[in-house]
Amino acid sequence: MRRGIVTAALHPAGTPVPAAFTAPLPAVRLGAVDLDPESAYTLWLNEQPDVAVGPVARPLPLDLAAPLPLALRPGEEIELPVLVPAPGRLRAVVEDGSAWELSLDGAPWALEPGVSPGTGVLRVRSTSAASLSASLALVPDAVAGAPAAVPATPPPLLPESLSLTLARHEGRSFRLPVTRAGLYTFESTGLLATAGSLRGRVLAPFAFGMENGTGRNFRLAAWLPEGEYQLQVESLGESAGPAGLRWRRGELRDGGELLPAVSARAELGAGEGIVWRFDVPAPGRYEVEARRAGRPAPFRLEDPEGFPVGEALAEGMAEVRLTPGSHRLLVLGDDAAGPLVVRLERHDEPAAATGHGPHPLPLGVTRDHLWREPEGEASEASERPPDRWRFTLPAPTEVILTLDPEMTGTLLRPGAAADEPLPAARPLSLQLAAGEHELRLRAGTPDDLRPYELRIDPVPLLAGLERELTAPGEVEVAVGAAGSYLLESRGEADLRARLLDAGGRVVAAGDDRPGDWNFQLALPLVAGRYRLQVDPVGGEPARSRVAMRALPEREEGSWNAAGERRVTLGEEALVLPLALPARAELLAVAARSESAVGLRLDRRDGDGWREVAAADGPGALLAVPLGEKAPLRLRLLGLDRRPAAVTLHGFAGPLRELRERDLARGVTLPVLAGFSPPLAAATLRLERPGALRLSGQPAALLASGEPLASLTFAGDLLVATGNRLWVAAAGGGAPRLTATRATAGSEGLTLSLTPDGRAACDLANPEALRWVEATAPAGTLLVNTALADGSRRWDRASAPGRAGAATVAQPGDRTAFVRSEGSLSPSVQLKSTPLALAPVVELAAGESQLLELPAGSARELRLPAGRWRLALALERGAALALGDAATPEALVHAEEEHHAESLLTSARRALALNPTGAARQLRIALEPLLPGEETAARLGPDGRLELLAPGAGTLRLDLPPASGPVTRLRVAGATALLVAADGSLQHGPELRWPAVGGTLRLRHDAGPVALWPAAGDPAALGFSPAPAATPLASRTRLAGGAEQRLTLPAGAPALLALHGPAPLFAALVTADGMVGWAGPLAPGTAAVLPVPDGGGELRLRGLAGAPLPAGVEIALAPVTPLGDGLGEERLLAPGEAHGYTFTLETARRVGLGVRSDSGRVEGTLFAADGRTLAAGGLLWEELPAGRYLFALQLSPAAPAALAAPVAVGLTPAGLAPPPAAELARLRELAAAPDPPPPGAIAGEIAWPLTGIPSESDEPTSEESDR
Repeated sequence: MRRGIVTAALHPAGTPVPAAFTAPLPAVRLGAVDLDPESAYTLWLNEQPDVAVGPVARPLPLDLAAPLPLALRPGEEIELPVLVPAPGRLRAVVEDGSAWELSLDGAPWALEPGVSPGTGVLRVRSTSAASLSASLALVPDAVAGAPAAVPATPPPLLPESLSLTLARHEGRSFRLPVTRAGLYTFESTGLLATAGSLRGRVLAPFAFGMENGTGRNFRLAAWLPEGEYQLQVESLGESAGPAGLRWRRGELRDGGELLPAVSARAELGAGEGIVWRFDVPAPGRYEVEARRAGRPAPFRLEDPEGFPVGEALAEGMAEVRLTPGSHRLLVLGDDAAGPLVVRLERHDEPAAATGHGPHPLPLGVTRDHLWREPEGEASEASERPPDRWRFTLPAPTEVILTLDPEMTGTLLRPGAAADEPLPAARPLSLQLAAGEHELRLRAGTPDDLRPYELRIDPVPLLAGLERELTAPGEVEVAVGAAGSYLLESRGEADLRARLLDAGGRVVAAGDDRPGDWNFQLALPLVAGRYRLQVDPVGGEPARSRVAMRALPEREEGSWNAAGERRVTLGEEALVLPLALPARAELLAVAARSESAVGLRLDRRDGDGWREVAAADGPGALLAVPLGEKAPLRLRLLGLDRRPAAVTLHGFAGPLRELRERDLARGVTLPVLAGFSPPLAAATLRLERPGALRLSGQPAALLASGEPLASLTFAGDLLVATGNRLWVAAAGGGAPRLTATRATAGSEGLTLSLTPDGRAACDLANPEALRWVEATAPAGTLLVNTALADGSRRWDRASAPGRAGAATVAQPGDRTAFVRSEGSLSPSVQLKSTPLALAPVVELAAGESQLLELPAGSARELRLPAGRWRLALALERGAALALGDAATPEALVHAEEEHHAESLLTSARRALALNPTGAARQLRIALEPLLPGEETAARLGPDGRLELLAPGAGTLRLDLPPASGPVTRLRVAGATALLVAADGSLQHGPELRWPAVGGTLRLRHDAGPVALWPAAGDPAALGFSPAPAATPLASRTRLAGGAEQRLTLPAGAPALLALHGPAPLFAALVTADGMVGWAGPLAPGTAAVLPVPDGGGELRLRGLAGAPLPAGVEIALAPVTPLGDGLGEERLLAPGEAHGYTFTLETARRVGLGVRSDSGRVEGTLFAADGRTLAAGGLLWEELPAGRYLFALQLSPAAPAALAAPVAVGLTPAGLAPPPAAELARLRELAAAPDPPPPGAIAGEIAWPLTGIPSESDEPTSEESDR
């Protein structure tokens, strides 16, 4: 039998082949389609082995200057609107060598009709006996059948730079002899809209550019072997006038060897290129990346014979199949100098699995398999051996199992004696422990040769995996065992990152790695969950890959950090335990290598290690002050992941102490003996904390004010939060150091923050009363002034706000201290404004006064003895400091808007303050306490507080030091900010009760406010175990009174909708008795919650000791699948909800919305575990792989309404961020079809746009194309 393609017909056995049988058409014709040039479209193509498939898209009318492929069935006839550019003959040459008949504008049928320039309608008719393909082409009369030739008069030579003048639609040609093969760039300059093309002597144009350069100029780049070429330049549209042309050949330098899966970096000069060499040991599929900061880099890939692989000049990234041998990667530079990152990665297809296994199942990889039944008939499952698939999880995590629904099976967990059946839901969410798991799968019914697919996707990021992310965004990270880990980004975007532990503490933060704009965090981590927050530098949303890998550790002998030591680095982390001298005050380590080296100093922290200092680069220098004696180790990392020889130089010893009083006339920093490169260092004893302004300082002065905090570049200010500074200077010699005290006055002073976010500085006008403000671009600040005994508590003396913090400096206060939490800025602005004191005001019980405060003034208020309720109303910018100077109780500041607040106080003194430049008003009333008011607004030792606030305001709670079993608190109905007595800050719905106590500030609207322990036991939330459980019907109305305990159904996904006429407290309890959700519910509002997978209970009681209100309505709503586009419209009754579920197999950004004839329908997005992720009318969210639920709910106070869900990006086509067209599509689909009903409240019909960029933030056309 000959090899080839067979056309086959399938028909019942014993019957003849149907007479109407025809072979399939070798193409898919979509016909004429209207396309929006501002939109992006996706065309899906199937893949067949060794069959090249590609789309053909041409604008109408069809320009016959380029051949058109066609596919017709026997006798089929089609009509095409065409444009004939020149006189000639038309031919439709069929693949078998014959020709089809043609007719233009009703002319008789002919095989080669003559045509003239113009437009018309061309009919094509197949005369073949089978479905075949043909090429329709115009053969011009002048050059019929001849190859492209050089014009009779050769074009002029193209110099490297040329000025010319172009008329409208004028084209010019230029000749370029190439005597040295290389990467060439051609571009136009000026204001005209231009296009350019490049052709060979007898070749059609092969490189094009149209308005793709600077402004409206063209730019094209190509690899040109030796020969002669022509550049064609043309003006476009109405452009005419002077223009310029220039070209250059990129100079290539040798980049050395390129290793697979190891990023290579280089610093390119303007116009400079680079070439790397690499060997391919066996045929395979490779991914090649070449990127500059913020843009792709053009490159050429050459095979062993020098021919291009793939495109002659690719850009950014390419996937190619490579054959064995030595290859070259040539990267073209551009006008801008800067770093370049290239990467070569081999992607081997998993070996085809045969038989029943066990087979490996890599995480995040789809495996195809063929189910085989045993030979003969098998009546029992035991007689049908399962397919066994094994996968290993490095940490406990939730995974998404994607498996064909026709397959059933079991799961064998690590260490389990027996396997457990898999639920029928697909895709399936599973909570799994770390270790090796085994899936045992069978076809649901006997079905030999059944193909199926399976895939395991962890929800958090695990070691060995990577995922795509749009910044700003967040990735959950799971660590299974203590060790060294690397977290890094890879892409064109300049990103920075912070890693937070489960308690919200910043574990590590980083920006650019050496020679690169991507972030890289290499640090020891203990087992647990973390959050990686990624932000773009510059604020524009950006997409990148984020990867995590475990770094194996290799320990060598201990080191005393004295003299020289030589080590070799590989892919692992090299650990050197440090045995330092007892009198050592400074540790300095310098590394010299040809590759980028990471130096890390770790301190023993419990059972693990905590990174305390780091330095990176080929010449990394780490200088760290030493304090208390704790076990330390030095960790070395090869940041380029390639073998590297490293020479270490160390110093660990005492330092000379310098005095602040000597700085005015200058002191000399002594050089450390035996250390290379030369380093001068000393300790500086200060009279008090503060900032020193340097004059004539060394260019590379380093400083630190804390033990185990790296010495970093100091700038022109040395900032010390204690009485000691460690200073050093690199660069050789013994530099002279001169400095004086810096003070912060009304003009402001910029201070650098220490690594833990602290600063200190003297204040101007120490004998005056002053208003002190600290501001930073982001984060939460506190500012305080300290007395000699340091008794002034941070939580009572400082007023944190949205843009900064403020405090009052009393006469005699000389120093201000600043603390920053969550700030990405390395500095803070400190300002001190003196205030003029006005006459004292005496307040009487029951009195209310309106104070007029002149600009820049303060007024003392004296209060009578006793316990009072102080009601305040402050105009924007005004403030009130309550309490004595030495022991303040509270500082209230109307930072950005007018403010009202009530406080319970025993203070005898207060200060009304106006630090602004205009007059301000402040109203104050002194009211007796009502019975029970003192205890109603106090947090008990059980961690519970419930009240119904009559209006908007701020509630302050004094938290004693944590001493009982309650360690964490949940907050609802208010925005919480917890300031501990030591100045640490927390905010959000869940807070840690500080061991030192503090002040909790709750900003609330009218309605219920509640705090309760973040515990899993319903009893800790005030529920009693007494009520018997009652099954919950699909719709239920409660009579009220005693608390209720309702059983929730297990099985199919469902949604719980709940609302009541009066305040109540509700909790959702899972089947294992743990609280999954809890919170108060205000009257007229509704809660919508996913029912736990295994069922559970709904617990209800009244709020703040009141009975459960009558008329509480509960409904179980169904859940249906959700796909892209506009979903089915449903009628919702007041308070009713409907749920929609979808599953993402990979992380990506999706859009969700609500379309309704009412503005009172809201959408809520839930994770698979019931957590609320976002709510609003339009959501634009970056989501990890997993199962989600999107709920629509109508307000209980609204009339019935029609509503439908809207979604974009749920299908695999949305793996990239939806472009501007998709965002516009989401907005269009979600637009209400009719105006809101009469009488609707404007605030309620203004849908919130959660995570949606503004028009200016939408993806650019370039991003949309990608």
